[in-house]
Amino acid sequence: MKALTIGRLARLAGVGTETVRYYERVKLMPCPARHSPRGYRVYPEEAVARLQFIRKAQECGFKLSEIADILKWRNATHPLCGNIRALVKLKIAEMEKELKRVARRKRILSRAIAGCRGTCAPKRCSILKMLARGCA
Repeated sequence: MKALTIGRLARLAGVGTETVRYYERVKLMPCPARHSPRGYRVYPEEAVARLQFIRKAQECGFKLSEIADILKWRNATHPLCGNIRALVKLKIAEMEKELKRVARRKRILSRAIAGCRGTCAPKRCSILKMLARGCA
């Protein structure tokens, strides 16, 4: 097992060193001991995979608090797939709500664009009127 400095770990995982430090502060990454002759923090190779897992889970839309739960469940001595499945189903439901909100905003913006010829005075501009009403 090869030990890594924080800089090397960050490069291998594709994140910044401040990200590693932040994940340590919020307990997503264990804080390593200082074992190098210069007192640098030394990380095990497995830390790269953990960081990459965190980043990939974020790309899928999970919040750091949710990822913390997933990491606990992943490392449990007995399978907790049911917990992970329930969390993913909840995440899908949240995404579907957000997709509906985005589709509604798109319809509102599209109507505003359709009503605009691009030549009217600001007081008559359908886009400015729509923006004043909002898209909520």
